[in-house]
Amino acid sequence: MRRSPSRWFAAALIFAAAAGLVVAAEEDAIKVITAAGGKVVLERVPKSKTKVVSGVTMSGAKVSDAALKSLLEFPALTRVEIKNATKVTPDGSAELGKVKKLQAADLSGPFVSDATAKALAGVGTLTELTLSGGALTDDGVKELAALSKLEALALTGNKKLKGETVPKLGAIKTLSYLTVGGCELGDLAGWAALAKAPKLTALALPQGGVTDAGLKELAKLTQLTSLSLEGCPVTDAGLADLKTLKSLDRLNVAGTKITENAVPTLSAMKKLTALTVSEKQIGKAGGDALKKALPNCDVNVMP
Repeated sequence: MRRSPSRWFAAALIFAAAAGLVVAAEEDAIKVITAAGGKVVLERVPKSKTKVVSGVTMSGAKVSDAALKSLLEFPALTRVEIKNATKVTPDGSAELGKVKKLQAADLSGPFVSDATAKALAGVGTLTELTLSGGALTDDGVKELAALSKLEALALTGNKKLKGETVPKLGAIKTLSYLTVGGCELGDLAGWAALAKAPKLTALALPQGGVTDAGLKELAKLTQLTSLSLEGCPVTDAGLADLKTLKSLDRLNVAGTKITENAVPTLSAMKKLTALTVSEKQIGKAGGDALKKALPNCDVNVMP
């Protein structure tokens, strides 16, 4: 009979510990992680045969608050991925704020909340953060403005999020990539303040409920080179406001409410190198016209 992967890993761990290859203090914590169906990434300590845990991945109903607390036993931990952890509580997720060397966290599930955001806001080493599919609100988002080294932030599928405090993220001078989607953002009041984040060049708002009024705010973010409005209810009139984005070279307007009347507006964006639209919106003739007008652009016409 074949042994299960978790039993194999446990056996390998015992061997590694006996050989002095794993820091003893981390052994029990690794067992907790593997019992929850998780995996660890081991990295060798420089000039030593010893290995320490630098990354942890966990998902599903087996992940508990206790499993998250065990992460504190890994002083070299820099990356964490926790997906669809339905039994983790908001208080349990707050333990992540005690992982002092954490650089990247990808978290999804009901446990993602304002408490999670507030806890992570104290981890000054974070450069990448994803908070998805939870109960995060604008109160939690404003806490993230304290992450002075953050480069990439994704907030998706948090239905309670309205985007009212997103402008506060303009205080993060290192922020380059921002995704906010799967919620109703509306007119993006105050989002022009994101212009204060000089490195913010990529903005994605998939299924974000952005309106034409919201595009007037985005038109003030002249540093943008990439913009996705996929699935947002913007129209031909709103799209015309984006003509101020002279540096824009990537644009996704698939699933919006634009029509063939938007083809001249899009055709005038000569700096585009990648454009995604829907044939359902602009018709086959519209797609052909765009390809002709933008010969240096990869025009992707979706069904």
